[in-house]
Amino acid sequence: MTMPASRVERVGVFCGARPGARPQHLRLATEFGEALAQRGTGLVYGAGGVGIMGAVADAVLDAGAPVTGVIPRQLYEREQPDESRTEVIVVETMHERKALMYRLAVGFAVLPGGLGTLDELLEVATWNQLGILHKPLVLVNQGGFFDPLLTLLDNMVSDGFISQEERFVIQVASGVEEALDCLVSPVPRPERSTIPPVASRTQAAPTAAT
Repeated sequence: MTMPASRVERVGVFCGARPGARPQHLRLATEFGEALAQRGTGLVYGAGGVGIMGAVADAVLDAGAPVTGVIPRQLYEREQPDESRTEVIVVETMHERKALMYRLAVGFAVLPGGLGTLDELLEVATWNQLGILHKPLVLVNQGGFFDPLLTLLDNMVSDGFISQEERFVIQVASGVEEALDCLVSPVPRPERSTIPPVASRTQAAPTAAT
């Protein structure tokens, strides 16, 4: 039975409009969408009907949970939103798209994707760092897709450009259920003294402004 859209909280998902080179990416998207709906949670995403985006949305819809897509007018035809089952909101710019998604979602999961996915991830992380947002953000790092990015983030800590506390704004989960635990029942951010040291370097970096 489909859940009433107005009563369901939504998780924002950032992911690719392409399927990727390995089948595991589409499998992860389907698994995430099914698990999200099973927890009684809806989806807000970039409205694409193709690639990882389309797979997540189809899985959520097939499981009976509501989906809201937000898309700029210039991408409307390219990303093929499914308006037969999905609430689609057309906005004028990419900035409006992201701002509305940030407002509608209770938290954000990041699945494999490209430059747009990285843009959304880092903007939400920055907004949380600055106190503009206070919403959980988690990388679903199944299969180690995001390992190079995590190494870069740790290097930013070691070289003094972000603090260890700021690094923790981006949570990491190795699987779908662990990621949803971070979003549906977020774990409070630890005090600075309880954050584990960075593995790649031995010396903690001082807090640095953006």
